[in-house]
Amino acid sequence: MVNPDEHPDSHADEHVNEHVGEQPWSYHSDIVGMNEIADRLGVGYHRVRRWNERHEATRCPRPIARLKTGPVWDMNDWLGWFSLWKLTRGSESWHRKSDKGGD
Repeated sequence: MVNPDEHPDSHADEHVNEHVGEQPWSYHSDIVGMNEIADRLGVGYHRVRRWNERHEATRCPRPIARLKTGPVWDMNDWLGWFSLWKLTRGSESWHRKSDKGGD
């Protein structure tokens, strides 16, 4: 089990592995995939995918489980991370373009 007093990223892979095969929804209240993350944050799917692929640079949340359909996350993790991202990357155009519907 991950020690809650430690930094959440220090055991990120252990955190994912401990939930694989279990019922992650019993630990997390708002399970989402990449499409839901993009919709809820108001950014394009590809932006979320890039953040995830570049985790070492972006420090975005790690998935809580990997299902056959793909990785899933707790949306609350993303909401907290995104709030900080907007503050530190304010000049970056991270919002979905309303006229085109994606980035």
